[in-house]
Amino acid sequence: MHHPDFQALESLWRGLWSGADAKLPLDYKTDLMKKVVVVLTDGENQLLYDQYGSYGLPSAHGYKKTGDSTDVLNTKMRSVCDALETHGVQVFTIIFGPGNDVKAKTLLQDCASKDGMYFDAVTNADLEKAFKTIGGQLANLHIVK
Repeated sequence: MHHPDFQALESLWRGLWSGADAKLPLDYKTDLMKKVVVVLTDGENQLLYDQYGSYGLPSAHGYKKTGDSTDVLNTKMRSVCDALETHGVQVFTIIFGPGNDVKAKTLLQDCASKDGMYFDAVTNADLEKAFKTIGGQLANLHIVK
């Protein structure tokens, strides 16, 4: 199954980017390779009803006010998270800012591949710490004889 929301990780795109290595992206679950996604959000899954976005003008889809789209977007996000998990992609999630949306936090905690891969970054310092932690987890070297 190929999910349209994470095509940059998909091997079907191999060789289609100008100047990129024609062997990339690698197949899923290739030995000694990790596919990783970092989701950074303000924790508010919503379309601004009067501003054009990737889904077009939200009001054209029946959304009358900002926030009407939250349940639809949460469902789409859950679908992407499930597909990433199915393909063995590691997912780190970060909520940045003072948002207190319990549904969003739960969704992002569930989307993270495991405990320790979800971060609630309220301040810039928290965000920097989250990225340093993620970088440290990804930088582990494995030496094989």
